[in-house]
Amino acid sequence: MPALQRFSKGIQRLFRLVFRREVDTEIEYRVRVLNQSRLFETVPKRYLRDLAEVIHERSYDRDEYVYYEGDPGLGAFIVVEGRIRLTKSDERGKVRELGDAGELEQFGLLSLLGDVLRSESAQAVADTVVLGLFKPDLRAVERSSPRSGAVIMEALAAALAERCASLEKEVRELKHAMSDRDPQESRSRLREHSGLS
Repeated sequence: MPALQRFSKGIQRLFRLVFRREVDTEIEYRVRVLNQSRLFETVPKRYLRDLAEVIHERSYDRDEYVYYEGDPGLGAFIVVEGRIRLTKSDERGKVRELGDAGELEQFGLLSLLGDVLRSESAQAVADTVVLGLFKPDLRAVERSSPRSGAVIMEALAAALAERCASLEKEVRELKHAMSDRDPQESRSRLREHSGLS
């Protein structure tokens, strides 16, 4: 019996070793993707590892929605492969394209920092794979590794600050371009153009 027990324990150790390598390989893959994304390119890999352990990979078929305008904002996404189209409906129900997110670009970032509704819809243009970071996962990183949480939050805040600055510039340019137009039309165009999620 001792030989059988040793054999059994050896098989269990081997299984754990093989399984752990698969998990480690997946985590390292996620760390590489995160590190290549513009959002986290300045974050040291040791902090990204904590994040990589809690993020979720999701696949979407062409024309499938990741979320809809008006949905609760539960998390942000980084495109691993494929492309996401971001759209918004105006007061008349006409859908207009705000932009898109390609490989290693993020979308839905604002939802990580507050209880907001999505201001746009996100739809896969092609078969798409994303990494999703959701509020509870971010909180888990903050609890388990406060330093990692702080570094990651700093990266998120920097990305939002950059986005806000970009939007302010766009609004100034729109105001300038529309200064010669009818004031009512200008206000309507400004409302239509704003959208941050």
